[in-house]
Amino acid sequence: MSLRQILLVLSLALIPFACSRDSSGADGALGVRRLVLVPRAAATELPEIETVLDVRDLSAQPEVSVELAELRAPRGTIVLGLTDVGRVDLPVPDEARFPNQVVVHVATPRRLAMEVRLHEGEEELGSVFKSLRKSGGPQRHTFAFPAAALAGERVTHVALLFRDGSRRTSGEPLSIQVLGVKLQHVPRRLRMPPTGPFELAAIGLDARRATCLSSELPLDGALRPQAQDELVFSYGAPDAGRRRGDATVLHVTLSAPNVDARRTSFPLGADETEGWKRASVSLADFVGAETAVSFELEPTLEGEALCLLGEPAAVARTAAARTVVLVTSDTHRADHVGCAPDGVDVRTPFLDRLAQEGAYFEDVLTSANSTNPSHVALFTGTSPRDTGVVSNDVPLADAAPTLAERFRGAGFVTYAATSAVHLGHDWSGLGQGFDRFAAPVDPQRDSRQTIDDLAGWLGDARGAPLFVWLHVFDAHAPYDPPEEYEHLYYAADRDPYDAGAPGADRSLAPYWDRRVADPAYTEAQYRSEVTYLDDRLAELLSKPRFERALVAVTSDHGESLRDGVRPWDHSGLRPATLSVPLILHGPGVAAGTRVERPVRQIDLGRTLLDLAGLGDLAFPGELLLGADLDADLSERPRFALESHGWNASVQLGRWMLLMTLRVHPSDARISSVLHAASLYDLDADPELARDLSAEEPDRTRRLRGMLIEWLGAARDEAWAAQGSVSKEVVAEKLAALGYSVGDGAPRSNVWYDPECACAECASFEE
Repeated sequence: MSLRQILLVLSLALIPFACSRDSSGADGALGVRRLVLVPRAAATELPEIETVLDVRDLSAQPEVSVELAELRAPRGTIVLGLTDVGRVDLPVPDEARFPNQVVVHVATPRRLAMEVRLHEGEEELGSVFKSLRKSGGPQRHTFAFPAAALAGERVTHVALLFRDGSRRTSGEPLSIQVLGVKLQHVPRRLRMPPTGPFELAAIGLDARRATCLSSELPLDGALRPQAQDELVFSYGAPDAGRRRGDATVLHVTLSAPNVDARRTSFPLGADETEGWKRASVSLADFVGAETAVSFELEPTLEGEALCLLGEPAAVARTAAARTVVLVTSDTHRADHVGCAPDGVDVRTPFLDRLAQEGAYFEDVLTSANSTNPSHVALFTGTSPRDTGVVSNDVPLADAAPTLAERFRGAGFVTYAATSAVHLGHDWSGLGQGFDRFAAPVDPQRDSRQTIDDLAGWLGDARGAPLFVWLHVFDAHAPYDPPEEYEHLYYAADRDPYDAGAPGADRSLAPYWDRRVADPAYTEAQYRSEVTYLDDRLAELLSKPRFERALVAVTSDHGESLRDGVRPWDHSGLRPATLSVPLILHGPGVAAGTRVERPVRQIDLGRTLLDLAGLGDLAFPGELLLGADLDADLSERPRFALESHGWNASVQLGRWMLLMTLRVHPSDARISSVLHAASLYDLDADPELARDLSAEEPDRTRRLRGMLIEWLGAARDEAWAAQGSVSKEVVAEKLAALGYSVGDGAPRSNVWYDPECACAECASFEE
């Protein structure tokens, strides 16, 4: 057994049942009991096979001129002219098994287009393109070929083709160094994630917790079925693993002492339009017996067949299964709910009804002013100060315990559907703990699409406890409501582009439409987006599955309209960007509850677990509801970190203090003075127009001391991970949403140096 397979066996064997205790709860539901699957020890091995091609002899090829350098390592230099297409043909030894990967070590002084072709004689079997960047030294490039194109073929030679992609104007030749070429035959299962324990794997946009099942490596597990249990799982042909004409069958075999073994077969299918398939197997004949369960693939084509196998589980269904729903409405201001005490003219009848029948919180602060840091804080119950996730391009590490994992471990099915690309699991790390996760490929999508995805999954969770996270992005810029909502708050006969109209101010035109002269139009579009998403939430949450659900509706952060330093944006720490709505509705929440005391959104996860009957599960935070809570918490400070760690804030009652943590070299919105502090009276000045630090030195010193003490208590949880999405893709898609990346935010969670001797710190020491 190879080292990789040994690690696979060990990692799979360490997976515990997701429901290791009785998670029945008050409704008597048995919950979901997930299987541990281990690769069968007797499986046939397909080790990786490598063949190193000799690149020292690149001579006498007509398309290129070659300069050879005799070095200890194989090495060749290709010289291209201005318009040449350079080509090198390398013979493949007869004993080499057909490759499905070609690894090339190459260095180029300019950008290049490179193609690798595999040939059998004159016939081309397949080709793969890559764009090569300028490199000062050798870089490793892997060209992976679809197995369908190569199955059973004999590769006689490999062609390397180079085209100059730098659009040069001079006629100077281009020298490319080819330092090595290696052919690999890698078992298909090791080329396709996941290759280890169950993790999110996608077919289309639908990602599910799955593993790769190979016809060469069956998976075995065991369970003791209980009354009314059925075995449920999903499966499908992976996007990169389909083979034309494949009729592979998935066999599921149940066997137990004194019970006849039973095999159930499911066709895999290879149609590119097919996605995940859901399957169930009755366990009625095996109730109470130690039952072995095996999953095997029977291929119909030569070579290894693959299947994505969604994590199997035993589910006992009940009509009273618990449901918990968390809705985060991105960029939703606290005052843009109809029932808000100081709200604006915006119609949200569904949210108003939830608030009337449940609990409405009047003063809620989030912990960050950007999407991913705030969501990470919400799902971990931990401040960005400690998570280290302070920007949209830093994902959460797998080591972080999340709210979804707590619900999943208690026997809940867990679903998430999001509407922004940067909340996808590969980007954010927030998919951990979810059985199913959907996110767009484009920067954003309409809430109707996200809700349709989620609604289509509900039947699969029938009768099982369910935790749902729904993220909607409609209120985020650019504001573009559907046509039928466009004039809800702005008369159709008004011209938003009329620079001569009363109140016109072209300087307040939004970045997505610089022609707009009337800021009232942009504000009206924002309100229209809020009303639109209210209608969409009503459609979803009125479904029968949610009649008895515990529902929480909140936002990750607010938005500055025309009242911000940068209008139509949520940069900076201020009431408009930190205050968010919060509504709780459902079992355990008394109708008509109005909570006036200041609360932290970061405590919502702890509260949901308690209301769901899971109060014994460890999770950070404090309860937001309960008769024993102090009525007056106005003297409890609430802290926040700005995106990228530029500033920090503390709010205590009516007072808010801001302090600069990092000096921005070019952004005038951020103080150019390190550790400068400013103080504001929120009752008199909610837009932070007047700094009172000079007039209130004692209060400033006190609040600044609180903030520094809080910053100094930071824990480095090592939860800020390295992203798997390329920096180019991150920058492009965040730019489409008005975000930037690459600011060098600190990664060590050291936000303030107590030994700092800057001018501001020295002045407070006097």
